[in-house]
Amino acid sequence: LTNPANAHAQVLGVFDPALCGKMAQVLDSLGTRHALVVHSEGMDEIGLGKTKISELKNRRIENYGIDGKEFGFEKKDIPRVHGKEEGAKIILGVLEGRKGAARDISILNAAAAIYVGGKANSIKDGIGLAENSVDSGRAKEKLEQLIKFSGE
Repeated sequence: LTNPANAHAQVLGVFDPALCGKMAQVLDSLGTRHALVVHSEGMDEIGLGKTKISELKNRRIENYGIDGKEFGFEKKDIPRVHGKEEGAKIILGVLEGRKGAARDISILNAAAAIYVGGKANSIKDGIGLAENSVDSGRAKEKLEQLIKFSGE
């Protein structure tokens, strides 16, 4: 919540769906302009199944649900990650074009971030931009720049 980047737009996942609306209210009080507070079937992110969303936009909060099917995604088993090395392999696989649940969830969550960042008019509109970023190699290039910048 107390984002050191002082972000005015963000996608925030919560572990309990009952917290979506409350966290949106807190973000509003902190000056956030546009946010999606999300929970999907036990995950603190947008999933391929049903996702509860509390959207804060211009000081108004709207509560609704989405389903990955609405965006052309099929519900699939999500890989369990056991450690940061395994997580890094999955992320790298997504950025290198590996298809599957990890890519679909990554694209859907990136599309949501693109939407709240104002680069798309909806999550649906953000999907093509997210896919293009991954498929063109630009997303992997940005990761490599971040790694080089951070010295890791």
